[in-house]
Amino acid sequence: MWRYSALLLVVFLLASCERYPSGGDVRIRRDMVDQPSYRPQKDPLPLAEGAVPTIGVEPPVTREASSPAAATPASITQGQKLFVIYCQHCHGASGRGDGPVARKISRPADLTARKYLEARDGLIYNAIRNGGVIMPPLSEALAPAERWRVVDYVRKLQRP
Repeated sequence: MWRYSALLLVVFLLASCERYPSGGDVRIRRDMVDQPSYRPQKDPLPLAEGAVPTIGVEPPVTREASSPAAATPASITQGQKLFVIYCQHCHGASGRGDGPVARKISRPADLTARKYLEARDGLIYNAIRNGGVIMPPLSEALAPAERWRVVDYVRKLQRP
């Protein structure tokens, strides 16, 4: 029995070794020690091709802010698609707070009301980003540029 154990140990030790590329001595593998990493105070390695970069924390947007880009037909169309997905079930197709979910909860904001007509774009943007009393925040669902597209579409809904 001990012969089989010894033979198994020898096979295991040989399997865990590799030869140098030049064909020299046998050494134990050190993959976890010999890896391409960077030391403290040294620039990190460049991103691999196809990697998704991170940009950190989104800067705050004040309620008095204006949309960073002028509304275009393409941005309004994209905003309409996003509005249908994320907003219409509560605010309704016309933005008046008469969506199908509104009958089951407190009435959502009427986006065509005077308060929102006179408000700056930043107020609507922050409501989308941070949510409200009954509105959940959509900061994880919509990217900043997409939130501005929804604001563009809301402004189109407010026109008579």
